[in-house]
Amino acid sequence: TAIFNYDIAEPKIINTGITGVNNVDGVDYLKKDGTLTISGKAYDTNELKTIEVQDIVGTEIKIKEEVTLTNPGAAKDETSATSWTYNFAANDLLNGNHTIKVIATDVIGRKSEVTKSVFVDRAIPVVGDITAPTVTETESTEFTFNGKVSDEGGSLLSEVYLGFENDKSKCTIKVDGTNVWNKKIASSAFTSEGEKTVYVWAKDIAGNESVLKSQTFKFDKSKPEITSLKVNDTEHKDNESFFIGDLFKFNVKATDVKAILHGAFNFQYDIRATMGDPDDLDSYTQIAVAEPNEVE
Repeated sequence: TAIFNYDIAEPKIINTGITGVNNVDGVDYLKKDGTLTISGKAYDTNELKTIEVQDIVGTEIKIKEEVTLTNPGAAKDETSATSWTYNFAANDLLNGNHTIKVIATDVIGRKSEVTKSVFVDRAIPVVGDITAPTVTETESTEFTFNGKVSDEGGSLLSEVYLGFENDKSKCTIKVDGTNVWNKKIASSAFTSEGEKTVYVWAKDIAGNESVLKSQTFKFDKSKPEITSLKVNDTEHKDNESFFIGDLFKFNVKATDVKAILHGAFNFQYDIRATMGDPDDLDSYTQIAVAEPNEVE
């Protein structure tokens, strides 16, 4: 007499799934510092022996590990199937496309396998320089911020956000575009004038987030005011007449408490009389005090 195993059935792998990834349009993405967990159940009508998990890039096997099974010999059908789990750390995997293969082997050596695809993205988006409005542009009812974001070697960018607080959770204004972006902001969003800071961050479809990038700008809707204007010249007094071609000096005091000047300052201007009676304001070159980048 002889005893032998008659086994024509392959081992079965069932209920296989992947967690720890971000699924977008049917593609699983694993972000930097993430953990991919693949799990499922297996059985064999004769006797299950091993479960092996492989990480394959292209045609090269990068990782090959056998999973520890609990009493695999008792796993004869779906009801008694044994559970298995394996974890992949994103930082142990290469950037790019991967195939995760699970191979079940029974005691006779018959095999069956399932595969899952995943894109590993360990690249963090980088927010480039931000172009903020000039102080003159902030006088409008709305003004534009714009810039660029890169994600070299990573998945596609999904969203770019901006805000005006140094807190990513509060920077929730979604901009238009991703790699090249812009956003119009209404001046009514600000309750006070002065120096402001805009913050921008980006996220890719794998879930990687950039650090906050900031840029200061000056928000100023107030015009500077000339508070006093008088002649300050030894040759010409306030009540004297001037002749065409005469050179005289004005002493000008100006204030702008909201932006650049911050208080009262004295300036002297040499202004040449152009025509007629000095009491006629239209006879003289117009005087204006302007802030940097702002023309009055």
